[in-house]
Amino acid sequence: MCMQYGFPQSSMSGMPGPQPFNPTMPCCCTQMQPMAMTGPSMPLPIPNEIQLQQLHFQLQQLKFMKQNLEQSLEFVNKSTSETERIIKNLESTKSNKANESQADVLRKS
Repeated sequence: MCMQYGFPQSSMSGMPGPQPFNPTMPCCCTQMQPMAMTGPSMPLPIPNEIQLQQLHFQLQQLKFMKQNLEQSLEFVNKSTSETERIIKNLESTKSNKANESQADVLRKS
């Protein structure tokens, strides 16, 4: 239980003395830090358990990042294959048109 009297300077005599409780003035109970509320079945985790939980969370994040990178790589590979196929088709078309032009020139002459 908190004391309801702090011990600031007494305004009358200049000596310390009990004063009525003032919520803005610190006293023994206002300076105490409240303890974390944990149930009887929840003991405070030890630092190794906290680190283990943090590492587990980081592992999950890394697995997710790996999955995203694999999907990105798969997309890049498909895009590269498609681009190579388009380039080959364009080169083939260009070659065919060049051959047709040469054949036309030979026919006309």
